[in-house]
Amino acid sequence: GNRGRDYSEGTISIEIDAENPDTIYIATGVERHGNYYSACVLKSTDSGTTWNETDLNPETFQKNYYISDMIQNPLTPTTLFCLVNFEFRGKGAKIMRTINGGREWTESLNIPEGNDRERLFKIEMHPVDPNIIYVSGSGLYRTINNGTSWVDITNKIVPDLANYYLERATISINPDNPQKILVIRRMVNRTNSNDVSASIL
Repeated sequence: GNRGRDYSEGTISIEIDAENPDTIYIATGVERHGNYYSACVLKSTDSGTTWNETDLNPETFQKNYYISDMIQNPLTPTTLFCLVNFEFRGKGAKIMRTINGGREWTESLNIPEGNDRERLFKIEMHPVDPNIIYVSGSGLYRTINNGTSWVDITNKIVPDLANYYLERATISINPDNPQKILVIRRMVNRTNSNDVSASIL
């Protein structure tokens, strides 16, 4: 299954198929001093007795990466999303999606190299409509069509993007009132790094 590789160093996320609890997905990976190791999504179909690599594994990309978060669609459990960050800042990031339980992973969103919004940390799915998904990090992104297309909505939490950049943000959707989204952000002045603003929105 794992071709002799060691995935025991770090577990990022675990998702269990609600329709078939014997099917489990684990996202693995480690960031250590800016270097990334052991990125993979593993799948078990026998309640964790055996594991196999999915199509998102160390050979998927030519450069090292790690998975910062993973989420599963509760209505269609074979659909999962992963956040992929490439080694070293400025090397880009991707949102990857599978609709067939990890047999194939495809690019849902590409954030190119050199973009100051290319760190992805957290993915949140709308509790009622899983077609609506938010991804936060050094940018804020939203899809309303299950990842077919994404919109960069960073300007909703950093109005003055010409003078400030978003260093990091994380979000949480209120499960009782999904129209309310809690955002914790940290933004930095582009010309004066001592000008830092941290807020809860």
